Amino acid sequence: MALRLTQAVLSFTGCSFSHQARRPWPHNPEEHSSCLSLVLRGEGLTAAFSPAGIPRCQLGWCQEQGRCYLFSQTNQTWEAARNSCLAQNADLVVINDQREQNYLVHRAVSVRHWIGLTDQGTEGIWRWVDNTSAVFTNWNKGEPNNVLRNGISDEDCAHLLETGLWNDEHCSNSYRCVAN
Repeated sequence: MALRLTQAVLSFTGCSFSHQARRPWPHNPEEHSSCLSLVLRGEGLTAAFSPAGIPRCQLGWCQEQGRCYLFSQTNQTWEAARNSCLAQNADLVVINDQREQNYLVHRAVSVRHWIGLTDQGTEGIWRWVDNTSAVFTNWNKGEPNNVLRNGISDEDCAHLLETGLWNDEHCSNSYRCVAN
């Protein structure tokens, strides 16, 4: 059955272009392919394609190195942020290496974001939401420190600081989040 095309829209998904993207197009279409998409709608179907014609992330999400990311615009507690991610068939981001860390810091634009790292299961044992160990870490100096607040030490959730380094924080604080 052929798809009857009723609308074609060229859309930007909210990704920002780096200074390197100022070169004439096409310089490296894969470098920013997640930020530009062609949306085809017809007969109740929607498909998004990159300039290379490869299906990509959901609209509003950005792709880097084959992974999809959504940077929230609202502040939530860690648990509420995770539930929001899960409702979108995603989870809080698991950061695997320095390259991914650098991308997230660039996209977070100096705003605090929850990440999917916690020691809620066992104090001092940091695990990602996918239950993997934290092999790559990027803690701020002296972190994690589980500092006392009102006589209670319960900094069990990690977030990106404005600098991009990680901090352990009370899960009840409200920050934006990165879904993956």
